Amino acid sequence: MHTSVVRDYPVKPGGFRFTNATYQGCFVDSPPGYCTALIDYGAVLNTVFDQRLGTACDALRQGRVDEVWLWGGPWFGYLEWRLVPGGTLCPAVRKPFVVMGFSYERGEPEMLHDLGHRAEGLIQTGIGFGIWDRFDGQRGRYGQDFACPAQPDASHPEVDATDAHAGNVHFPPNAYCHYQYDRDFGVLSDADDWANFPDLTGRRTVLNSNTWGGTQQGFLIWWLGRFPRHAGFASGVERDWWRYVYFATRTVHA
Repeated sequence: MHTSVVRDYPVKPGGFRFTNATYQGCFVDSPPGYCTALIDYGAVLNTVFDQRLGTACDALRQGRVDEVWLWGGPWFGYLEWRLVPGGTLCPAVRKPFVVMGFSYERGEPEMLHDLGHRAEGLIQTGIGFGIWDRFDGQRGRYGQDFACPAQPDASHPEVDATDAHAGNVHFPPNAYCHYQYDRDFGVLSDADDWANFPDLTGRRTVLNSNTWGGTQQGFLIWWLGRFPRHAGFASGVERDWWRYVYFATRTVHA
């Protein structure tokens, strides 16, 4: 691992870079458009911030790092994660790589949240939605609004308590709205059976927020722990799903 401390703001499209004054101008009810703009990933990856390492693209090309993590404050413009196809933003880097984006104002739960979305995206690409939806069971709820009524309603329907699975980053298996990590409603789930993938037994257990401690961090640790971790392939699918998450160069073709 190599760490570089950059005492500057990242560049955004068109060469825009915050000054202290323009950055402070983002902390208002209706911030200017430049606040919400993402960084210019190509410029950031190809800028020398550390003479020891050269650019991030140099470090990737030379095999000194496998991926890039960016830390910054609110409005810096980082995506939670991004898969960069080989030969694009870093022309000399032939394999795809991941850039993570983390915020200083957040903590470990949000870092796990970012990792969880990365896992969703890369595993779905690797195994296909047919298998993923059997594992997840809640993916269709991502289209719901972010309100969380006291009781399920037409826009936030109740889960099927007799046929739950592992859920996803925003929706535990017993959740009817986003981020409902503390709901004590019990459901019958096959989440633990996925440790046996691809030879699922049909075993189900009753679980609720007590299963993961009722917190976002507890849930995400529990949820990430449901991914199967076995050597080899089954019908062209990795039996170890973590290989999709961390070995994108081998298992994901962008």
